[in-house]
Amino acid sequence: MKTVRMSFLAALPQGLTLTALNERLWEWIDKVYHLAVHAATKQKPLERYLKALSLIRPAPKNLLDYYRTKAVRRVYKDRTVSVLGRVYEAPVELIEKQVTLLYHTSDPSRIEVQWNGRSYGFLVPLNPKVNYRLKRTQSKSTDIAPLPNRSAGGTIEDGPEYKSGKLFERRKPDGEL
Repeated sequence: MKTVRMSFLAALPQGLTLTALNERLWEWIDKVYHLAVHAATKQKPLERYLKALSLIRPAPKNLLDYYRTKAVRRVYKDRTVSVLGRVYEAPVELIEKQVTLLYHTSDPSRIEVQWNGRSYGFLVPLNPKVNYRLKRTQSKSTDIAPLPNRSAGGTIEDGPEYKSGKLFERRKPDGEL
């Protein structure tokens, strides 16, 4: 940076556009910086780089996976897990397990769930109209329960509305809340 400040920036005229500045920078790098002998290495930077070219390896294909945020959560009995202020469904085999979630905060649609070092795929955003119909048994398998009879005008997609944590309310025997 010192070389850029002392040699390049000091010689620039005022009022250059960004495009003109970029053009001059690349020209300076190619014609001045790469061809000048470095005081510490006693080599030209371009020659030094080309000698070590065999050491350069390509970036891994999954490079962005190395920069994911990691969160530890417990999967509830209803297969749900909360992260980033949203509720997601996890695979059935992870019920009541402490899992690791890997995600980018900029892309909440791709949250990978892992348990004991094994990936179980990506979480699915919770669909409360389907989730409330799932029967859970001791074996942790899920079956979709039939929809209750609806009065005229009801559809198959009808279900309880999600009301700020009141999705799973207890019902009285006569069906009232």
